[in-house]
Amino acid sequence: MTWYKLMREITGNLWKLDSWKDVNGESIPVKKDAPLWLCVTTNGEIKKSDGKAVMGAGIAREARDRYKGVDEILAQKLKTRGNRVSYLLDLPDLGSCVRLLSFPTKGKWKENSILWLIEESARELKAQFLRAASHYCSQGMNPPLVVVPRPGCNNGKLDWSDVKSVLAPIFDADEFLIISS
Repeated sequence: MTWYKLMREITGNLWKLDSWKDVNGESIPVKKDAPLWLCVTTNGEIKKSDGKAVMGAGIAREARDRYKGVDEILAQKLKTRGNRVSYLLDLPDLGSCVRLLSFPTKGKWKENSILWLIEESARELKAQFLRAASHYCSQGMNPPLVVVPRPGCNNGKLDWSDVKSVLAPIFDADEFLIISS
């Protein structure tokens, strides 16, 4: 049997930090000035009509509705970097060190999510986390807390047990939280 630290599963609203609770119903404390990365599950499609990324459902839609222009930023990232984990913008309304990142789960919005793409996105996110953690620690700060909605499990039509088995060995640190509502 392989032994590793597990990502933590929590419940709550991604955008309401004070709503986050662990499996025992205990609140997850988040300091206002602590580094925090919120991930939004995305696809790789850009609308031909206006050049904006398709963010029409689920957490992606919530992000689009909350943060004007995030669909334009994501479209630009898709054009320059492809369908990869990308920093999108800072979220000062949630805290001084809160960032929004994309977490691709599918190629086109109408498709189901793809397990190998979720695994690839998780590996990319982990690599970015490790680089950032080194930087933050050299500055005397804690590494970022990374929060990812269950990727591919709602509009993506994947089963959480399948996704969890892919994510758990990659997100092998307490800093990775998987949130469900």
